[in-house]
Amino acid sequence: VYMEEIDYTPKQVYLSYVALKKSVAAIEEIAGKYGFNKETYPYEQNPKEKLQETKQQLSIVHEQQKKITTALGQCSGYIQEFEWVEEVTLAVAEREKVKERFIHATYLIVLQGWVDAEEKQNLMHVLNETVSEEDIYVSFETPNSEEIQQEVPTKLKNHPLIEPFELLTEMYSLPKYEEVDPTPWMTPFYLVFFGMMVADVGYGLLMLIGTILAQKLFVLPRGMKRFVKFFEILSVPSIIWGLIYSSFFGQALPKELFGIRLPFPILSTTDDVNTILILSVI
Repeated sequence: VYMEEIDYTPKQVYLSYVALKKSVAAIEEIAGKYGFNKETYPYEQNPKEKLQETKQQLSIVHEQQKKITTALGQCSGYIQEFEWVEEVTLAVAEREKVKERFIHATYLIVLQGWVDAEEKQNLMHVLNETVSEEDIYVSFETPNSEEIQQEVPTKLKNHPLIEPFELLTEMYSLPKYEEVDPTPWMTPFYLVFFGMMVADVGYGLLMLIGTILAQKLFVLPRGMKRFVKFFEILSVPSIIWGLIYSSFFGQALPKELFGIRLPFPILSTTDDVNTILILSVI
């Protein structure tokens, strides 16, 4: 019997053996006592021929993959057109959904909806500029308790400094019409936590300058503008905590500047670990 170790893992060893036919049964009986599992060679060709055939097949597959990649690259130019078509289609579909809310007649259309109480005068101004008073009738009603529970949409209203943090509230779930808006209560905690996590004067300044330039140089969509304003505000606690930890792009701030001794760091990330942990818990 000739036996050779082919490969092994921490739990298994792969062996190959050659023996006379008359000895196979005895060998398998002995090997079976040690948990030996026999693997049957499934191919008609010998291993060398099968290996060569497999390499040729892999070569063909690689060539096909290159052709497909090239074809996909040529199709990438159509992505923008497809996105435009998708946008137009969604807009048309949205218009059709809105029509379901209309009451149609030959010369009459009835439309019902919700408007912010503070936008009432602006709405009337736009309607009067667009349609003559003889051709339109507008009626405003205060929602009843049942409508408040089931139908009235929620519009958050906060101070301009708090408004960007509405993104966090919207990320989870908007409060109902009569529920308390958690945004003003959540904002100071988020400012502190974000500042403690970034805590670098350099990165905070980069964030501040980048967001200011983005708002000055580009006409941003409403959603993107809120997002940029969000990080503009977050840059301030990042700078403040960077001063507290005395960190500027990962380096310590100088102890003195123009002969004036600086009081930083107020907290050391190496010496005041317990204090920082207590602040985090609070």
